[in-house]
Amino acid sequence: MPSRKLQALLFIAIFIGVLSVWAPAALLTGLLEKTTAGKLTLAQTQGTLWRGAGVLLLRNDNQFLPLGRYTWRILPALDLSSLNVSVTSGNDAQLTQLHIFPWRNEIEIAPANAVLPAQLLAVFAPQLTAYRLSGALILATPHFTIAPNKFIGGVTLDWQQATSGLTDIAPLGDYRITLNGEGEQIKVALTTQSGKLILTGAGKIQPGRALEFGGTAKAAPNQQEALSELLHHIGPELTPGEFTFALLTQ
Repeated sequence: MPSRKLQALLFIAIFIGVLSVWAPAALLTGLLEKTTAGKLTLAQTQGTLWRGAGVLLLRNDNQFLPLGRYTWRILPALDLSSLNVSVTSGNDAQLTQLHIFPWRNEIEIAPANAVLPAQLLAVFAPQLTAYRLSGALILATPHFTIAPNKFIGGVTLDWQQATSGLTDIAPLGDYRITLNGEGEQIKVALTTQSGKLILTGAGKIQPGRALEFGGTAKAAPNQQEALSELLHHIGPELTPGEFTFALLTQ
């Protein structure tokens, strides 16, 4: 007959296993808040940690901006070496497939296609919150790997119909943000596809360091007067009609 100690260990193992399987979806809330320094959270969660849904919220000062409802499913690999995560939007369109390898602190994203609100830019550069940005961020990547001191792949963010609450001019334009993993850093570039406000910029992201990003802004021909106030908000005038800006993470 098994000893009482063995019976107790067996009971504890079964209890922990049951808790893991039926862990509530709300457990992701704390993880998301910690990962994004409180900028993102989940509300109205349903289901379990492994298969659930919730409304993604962006914290803006003391208010929360809803970013849509998302559904996720987490499946451990048979050998428990990795977790396969799929995320879909409220209209059942798949956004991304993640492969998480906890033992080597590595995440593979392959592929990802999503339409996200431009307000998410403020998560990475908090000073953008004051600009009350809007528009659609169309994210696309065939493959991207994140590991300790290693980034491989590329991501494209097309910011379409961009607007700002600091001006009545709308839309300001269409812009493209590219992120290219180059070993120990991610190179970031901003270009203008079309529009009344012309933005260019470049920078880099390195592990354990703040985002380094700088650029210039100027008005398209015949738009200088209409955009004058916004341009002076963006930063100091470098040369006549051209204004410089820098973005930093917290």
